[in-house]
Amino acid sequence: MNIDRNRIDTLLKTVGDSDKARLTTLYNATVSTLKAYNQDSTASKLRDWQASEKALAEAVADVEGSGTTLQDRDATVGTIADVARWLKIEGYCAPGRDEPVKKSKVYQDRRSGLLSFADKKAITMTEVMAYVARAQLMQSGFNRADEAEDLNIQKLRHETRKAKEDADRKEFENARDRGLYRKIEEVELHTAMKIATLEAGLKHAVRTNAGDWIAAIEKARNKPQALCDQVYPLIDELLDEFGRMDEIGVVVKRRD
Repeated sequence: MNIDRNRIDTLLKTVGDSDKARLTTLYNATVSTLKAYNQDSTASKLRDWQASEKALAEAVADVEGSGTTLQDRDATVGTIADVARWLKIEGYCAPGRDEPVKKSKVYQDRRSGLLSFADKKAITMTEVMAYVARAQLMQSGFNRADEAEDLNIQKLRHETRKAKEDADRKEFENARDRGLYRKIEEVELHTAMKIATLEAGLKHAVRTNAGDWIAAIEKARNKPQALCDQVYPLIDELLDEFGRMDEIGVVVKRRD
């Protein structure tokens, strides 16, 4: 329900001081919360604005006589404890809060002058609503069912994410146990040892076959090609062994 300024101004000319303070306070609260929501369109800002707008609409309906007469507004609520109980039942909250005001706040506001009355045993509805306006209390528009649903959704997402992480970790552990994964340090060390073994094999092959290679190409017309023909098969053999080398056997001999 949208309440424009002209409608508020018309009402302010016909109501008493308590209703005037109440309407002015609630209208200003609606304007300020709407401005805050336009600047920062979050869910909490939206709830604040909706709560302010709802409180203003109810106040306007009350003042205009929608189901509430002047005699009703002058009805007796009771003692301060009765006022606190009524405010809690109606869902009135302190500014910026989503839980109903507590009895301790009502007594504190009494001491600070926000709540005033003529008879402490017969506080009227007019005096209560004047207190509501002065203390800027608003009926909460916060839906706790929505809050519970949001919490359940967040919990479900957390449990789903945790279940996926557990499944991924278990899958990795199973693959690791089957030897599909190794630590980087182990892979680097193994590769370095294989390269060292290949290097040693190449050097040993050169030392062992150098004489035969020289003799074989001595009478060859194209000596570079002849040397390649001698060396390449051995290199291919060593590289093939290197590629199929899964483990490196290390033999330690004790020196006598």
